[in-house]
Formats: sequence, structure tokens, C-alpha cells
Amino acid sequence: MSRKTVLVVDDEEHMVRLMEYNLIRHGYDVLTAHDGLEAVKKVGVSVPDLILLDIRMPNMDGFEVCKILRSDERTQNIPIVIVSIIADREKAEIMGARAYILKPFSPRTLIEQVKEVLGEKAASSTEFVLNGEK
Repeated sequence: MSRKTVLVVDDEEHMVRLMEYNLIRHGYDVLTAHDGLEAVKKVGVSVPDLILLDIRMPNMDGFEVCKILRSDERTQNIPIVIVSIIADREKAEIMGARAYILKPFSPRTLIEQVKEVLGEKAASSTEFVLNGEK
């Protein structure tokens, strides 16, 4: 089985490094972007298996990134997990996110959500997930 690639998108360098470190430790390849515009460009070059996406970012926010990716046939099915301090679960669901992780979060929560969304962990349902809560 090939390694899965996760794109981490956050404007806070320490958050990018935290997620990147934990993902690599658990066997994932990681791409990073520090704003929405950079994320859209990276996805245009290399389609990841999953995107971890912040909401508040310069140049283009996470909801705009979702809108762009969902409107493109090549990227519309990439699972997106919102990772944000903003608790807007309803809008995230409408924009097509598969799960929502509220900051601050534990590395364990991050990895569990990634595994569940990628189908690497038995999920009890396909419902939208908020920090492990259905």
C-alpha cells in the first residue's frame, strides 16, 4: 500500500510544523501551504489524498479554498478536514468538509481524524465529525 499524502494549510507556522511532525511520525507524506492561494496552487500540481485546512488565512480563506476545490472535477472529491479555532461546523459541512477539528487539539485527535477520513480506521458512520464527536 502506498503512503498517503496530506496537504496541511495554515498561516501559523507552529501549527503547520505540529501537524507535519505528527503526520510524518504516523507514516504520511506531507505537503504544506501557508495561505489559501498557495494551497490551491499546490493542489493544481500534486493532488493530495487529504487536506487539513484552516479557515482564517491571508490571501484566501479556507471556505474560499473549499469552494474552488469543490467546483473542479479533478479536486472535488479530495477529503477536507477543517482545522480551526472558529467553530462553524454548519458552514464547513455546507462547503463540503468531511470533519472539523477545533484548535487547540491533541495530536491524537488529529491522527484519529485523518485515519478515519482516509478510511484507515473503522468509522461508525459517514457522518460529519467534530473532534471525534458525531
